[in-house]
Amino acid sequence: MVKLTIGVPLFNSERLIKQCLENLLDQSCSDFRIHIFDNDSTDNTEAICQDFETRYSCINYTRNETNIGQIDNFLAVLNNADTEYFMWHADDDLLSHNFVERLVLSLDRHCDAKLAVGAVVTRRLSKGTDQVYPFPRNFPVPRCVNKTNMLLRSRASWFYGIWRTDYLKKRFNYITKTYPGLVGFDHLLLSLPILDGEVAGDNEARFIQVRDVQRAGSGSQSTAPIDISEMIKQKLANRQLFRQAFAAEFSNSKLAGFDRIWISLFGKIYADRCSQSGFRKLLHLRSSILMKHLMGRA
Repeated sequence: MVKLTIGVPLFNSERLIKQCLENLLDQSCSDFRIHIFDNDSTDNTEAICQDFETRYSCINYTRNETNIGQIDNFLAVLNNADTEYFMWHADDDLLSHNFVERLVLSLDRHCDAKLAVGAVVTRRLSKGTDQVYPFPRNFPVPRCVNKTNMLLRSRASWFYGIWRTDYLKKRFNYITKTYPGLVGFDHLLLSLPILDGEVAGDNEARFIQVRDVQRAGSGSQSTAPIDISEMIKQKLANRQLFRQAFAAEFSNSKLAGFDRIWISLFGKIYADRCSQSGFRKLLHLRSSILMKHLMGRA
């Protein structure tokens, strides 16, 4: 039986989907199927995907009759999976040639792991640069220090690693239903397996998130006035919600004794970083918006 389902939820992806599918088909192992869930695209996405479906037996294309929203589309492709392992893949991301092979092997070797991830590479097309964020390695220090290091150095892109399907279905359904609209829910999804030491890493595999990608229609900008005070208020409200959500996840973790006491000291730092509502980010937001207003009047 096929071991892995790669779920590709997308919308209006005619400029990116060909490269995305070719990158997946170029993997060093082929023990997977690809499920594309099209969220009622209005461009040429359907024709491109159907052409790939015709030519490759491992690709299955499904089109939603209406746009059900991004989160529900992610959920639909996940709930459709019946393989042991599952991973989401966004149309604007790329994988190293050995990504699937290395991470499937990591899960096979680490029976207690719920998720396997690789090094994260941020590729900025406008600057022609790659920034690499390796999976944190353990040092000869107390376990609580290594766990704290992994928590604080975790990347949102680990969301796109390879998961054990049954575990992910329970986690994702629970998180999205309990905290609808939460900014940083991907970090919250990751927090429990990180705290419980159930994330395996392999820096030979690389996940490449491409910045500055131009999509059709992406050049349009809203001219609506920006209410800075309201934006700051919303971010602060989300920060408080994320703190509460992380506290609940922390209480459900397998941490005990001194590990629990030590890591709790860094809980708010982690929560504020993941909810994108730390003091520095709020200050940067306020100054950036103010600068745009000043430049617009010049």
